[in-house]
Amino acid sequence: MTPELESENDEAPEEVTFQNARSQAEQNARTRREVAGRNVLQSI
Repeated sequence: MTPELESENDEAPEEVTFQNARSQAEQNARTRREVAGRNVLQSI
């Protein structure tokens, strides 16, 4: 790992990590909805 990446991780505030986790959860929910929509269309 490069020193630049290490210092970035050390300085990252918890807020940024939380926002990343939240956007990841939103992306997962969106993907589930799209998959569910496809399944409904296929079953018709």
